[in-house]
Amino acid sequence: MERWLEVKVQVLPAAAEAAAEILRMCGAPNGVVVDEQPEAVTITAYYPRDERLEGRLTRIEQELAAVEARIGACRLGELHLRAVSEDSWINNWKPYFQITPVGRHFVIKPAWKDYTARPGEVVLDIDPGAAFGSGTHHTTALCLAALEKLIRPGMQVVDVGTGSGILAIGAVKLGAGSVQAVDIDSTAVRQAQANLTRNGISKQVTVREGDLLTGTDGQFDLIVANILADIVISMLPDVPGKLKTGGRFLTSGIIVERQEDVVTAARQAGLHLLNVTTSGGWVALVFEAEHHA
Repeated sequence: MERWLEVKVQVLPAAAEAAAEILRMCGAPNGVVVDEQPEAVTITAYYPRDERLEGRLTRIEQELAAVEARIGACRLGELHLRAVSEDSWINNWKPYFQITPVGRHFVIKPAWKDYTARPGEVVLDIDPGAAFGSGTHHTTALCLAALEKLIRPGMQVVDVGTGSGILAIGAVKLGAGSVQAVDIDSTAVRQAQANLTRNGISKQVTVREGDLLTGTDGQFDLIVANILADIVISMLPDVPGKLKTGGRFLTSGIIVERQEDVVTAARQAGLHLLNVTTSGGWVALVFEAEHHA
């Protein structure tokens, strides 16, 4: 049986960010592939063919209809659906994953490509597999750039929704002492562990299957969460108690239109905003607990 469903939608460029967010938030475990052309953008996502698939497809249609009600007709045709094997869809997006510089020092290298690091470069050797986090998405790039400013030697870090493990790997390569990496998806946990081994840092990072901050041990200098806005909002009440004095919370996976929702919820949880960066319609936010000032 083909275990995955490929879902494609083609939209006008003005609707690309909204459509990509819809496909991603409806449960695509590896994020989305965005193929931008001058007159149209094709967005592709892959979903497991399980009992939740029908509900996901219904929600996608409803959310796309809501976008069109707001900004006018923007879809070019109907959803294109195709059953595929896991190997097929993993290989389908590989051409989109290239050697990519991010921030001031990072270079993201696909595991199947060769690259010789230049002086000062920090190379992340990544095979996302079926997990979100190739590093080429705006949100991951924003988080990596933020880590360059936030990480100090010996820091204790937790990476919530680790996906491929790319942010945990980046944190350690910048000098973090230890990282607890958590993901609710068992596929992501396996892929993250493989990437840690590939980068030679499996001793500094503990990866486990879990739900957000539940079950994480102790307090941290930095909490990182590159996940969707609604999930970030749901975890915010638990964040201050998990931060050491002076600790920071870095979060992305948030479209610009949801920034104020997250900031308001963070303020209610006792966090104040320190920094905002944006890229491609996405935002990364850094907070600090008010009583840690």
